Amino acid sequence: MWNEKVLKGKDVWERFVYTIEIALFLLVVIYNHLGLPIVHDDATRSNMSFNNIFEIIKYYWDFNGRLTTDSLAVILAQHFHIWTIIDCLAYIMLLVLLIKIFECNSTVFVGCTMILILVFPFNYWESAGYVSTTTNYLYCTVGFLGIIYLVKSIMKGKRLGVSYGMAALCTIYIAFSNQFIIGEILFLAYVVGYQLWINKKRVQNVKGIIALGIFAIIMFGVMWMSPGYQDRLHGTREMMYWLPQYQNWSFFKKAIEGYTTTVANVVFNDNQFLLVLCVALMILGLYSGKNNITKFIATVPVLCMALLKTKGYDNFIVYYKYAVGKPDIRVKLSSLKSVVALGFPILIMLSIFIIMTVVIEDKWTKTLAISMLVIGAASREMMGFTPTIYASDFRTFTMFFFCIIIAILCVLKELIRKKEDKGTLAVAIAALMCWLF
Repeated sequence: MWNEKVLKGKDVWERFVYTIEIALFLLVVIYNHLGLPIVHDDATRSNMSFNNIFEIIKYYWDFNGRLTTDSLAVILAQHFHIWTIIDCLAYIMLLVLLIKIFECNSTVFVGCTMILILVFPFNYWESAGYVSTTTNYLYCTVGFLGIIYLVKSIMKGKRLGVSYGMAALCTIYIAFSNQFIIGEILFLAYVVGYQLWINKKRVQNVKGIIALGIFAIIMFGVMWMSPGYQDRLHGTREMMYWLPQYQNWSFFKKAIEGYTTTVANVVFNDNQFLLVLCVALMILGLYSGKNNITKFIATVPVLCMALLKTKGYDNFIVYYKYAVGKPDIRVKLSSLKSVVALGFPILIMLSIFIIMTVVIEDKWTKTLAISMLVIGAASREMMGFTPTIYASDFRTFTMFFFCIIIAILCVLKELIRKKEDKGTLAVAIAALMCWLF
């Protein structure tokens, strides 16, 4: 009887904490959406005139190939109050999907997930106009997370018809955003590989996921072949306006710029997510490391970030005149500062991959975390192959940051699985500190 009372008391306390967490999350989300101005592309779209949705779709088919995202942007830009409601719901969907992906309802996990979502810089959504940016990035993130959740449901054999149907709808929406559709294709390739080589499934067991991958490739092809996308791909209008010197960049130069602009922001500028990931892995490594070498490797990312912080993050990045105020790293091997700026991120990522491989015991959690970091990095690296690498602003980091969030939650899930309550709480506190400061 006493145990039942304790259990009931615990349940009441948890429900109370859940209520407080959700209320605070909703209040912050709503507060962030109050009084937002109609700016940039939104102002233009709010004045566009079309007779029906088919005219909008045809316009973007010929203009830039973004049929779903930009068509929705036109509609919502003309109904800004409706967008505000939908955008708040999108934040709720981010939370719901992340919790469902990890199937973890602990108060600490839910609270940490909320904080990580709020850590994402809200000002990123202003870059092309709030509606124009969120329809192309935030809603695509919801779609991408939806794909992950639905594919996981398919792997477990849950509601296959509904799961495939919803996954197809998510694919259709994100297919017109390069970063996200390529991210989906890479994720599905990872799932097929995981099922075949780690779970030892037969090809017939993953034929549905393979079919979904083929469908994603076809939809990517539809976007690729659109007149608007081909014009952007082969035209020089954007290049001559934003980055004329891009025409002289070699393949190697483009790859290097993709790397330097990525780490300049993720490691040295908006590095809150990387800091939380490094702290989470250090805690997991120190708790779970079977020897001193493992524990030392677990501390390497945090030590590297601490050393860079001591020297000053701003000392390692440059702002070129043509970079529209975006950070970059100077490639100059004769400069120690440049070598450190180029090399430390590699050391950090290698240490992260090693410690994830060694310490995270659950195979799905381990491989998901690693694959997300690879997919996220690839989604930003590919920006080196477009002349709008700087003009596209920080919004192009959206997918990478949410992939890092997933990796952090993978580490948190492992700590919870191992019943390391103090370590779990420490990760949540680290996330809270990054959000507040």
